[in-house]
Amino acid sequence: MKLKLTMLGDKGYPAYIMHFSPLCPDKAYQDLKRAVEWKTCFEFDKGIDYLTLIGGGYQKFKLNWQWIDRLEKYR
Repeated sequence: MKLKLTMLGDKGYPAYIMHFSPLCPDKAYQDLKRAVEWKTCFEFDKGIDYLTLIGGGYQKFKLNWQWIDRLEKYR
């Protein structure tokens, strides 16, 4: 099953669609899904090893790049 989430950007509009790989732990996906359901807006900090998502100004989600199949801009 392909898992994906629509992430809201810092202005509250859809910014990215994140497609997860099968390597992503279920807990990481569920935590992020819960935040998205609460309409959390995210800032993206793209590092070499991790993608850090800062939601609501305080929640941090650190995702290993291996967990992400692809990250595309929302159209």
